[in-house]
Amino acid sequence: MEQIDLNNKLYNECCKEILNKEKILELLNLGADPLGAISRNDLKEHLYGELICDEEECKNLYEITEMFINNGMIHKISLLKNDDDDDINPLWMLSFRCTFEGIKTLKLLLDNKIDIASLEEFIEHTYTDYMFLDIPDSDDKEINLMRFKYAAKMLMLCASCSYVCEKSKYLRDVIEFENNTYDISKFYEYDKFDVIVEKDKFYFIDINTNLKVWEIYFG
Repeated sequence: MEQIDLNNKLYNECCKEILNKEKILELLNLGADPLGAISRNDLKEHLYGELICDEEECKNLYEITEMFINNGMIHKISLLKNDDDDDINPLWMLSFRCTFEGIKTLKLLLDNKIDIASLEEFIEHTYTDYMFLDIPDSDDKEINLMRFKYAAKMLMLCASCSYVCEKSKYLRDVIEFENNTYDISKFYEYDKFDVIVEKDKFYFIDINTNLKVWEIYFG
């Protein structure tokens, strides 16, 4: 079986509402590549990136990511050439999944020490699409506000991991690290915070105390 056909079989299995994990493992063991192409017409359409983007088809991103990580995907992602348009990093795609499933998946990737270069693909895309463009004021305000809040929490989740915050000056600049004094490691527990949006800025509050703990101005 050709590689793309094998990858497509894996993609289709991952899109099922109830996952057949034994079948997924079988396909991975046969050589299906989570970062491999699934279209002969567009080699940039790699399997994992398309699963991230297709929220309607792929309901189990966290579980699938866990299986792919156990198959060595973290190391393979780090080998991608992030400055090459022929290798779109799946972390860039993760900006399209600013949801509960997306933030759980990001936490899993961080717990497995996803590389800084890949994370910065996510950070830059998220900053450009959400913070810079001020998404909460656009059409479909309620949906976009929810996604904005997840996007903001996802950036702070990245920053809560010391290996990321120490090495990514870009992230520190985006979250205005130097202008805030709160213990950033606490944002690892992202569900303990809410995001309040104002005209020119947004800020995080501690849900338990209702105190403002971090403030960021729109780009």
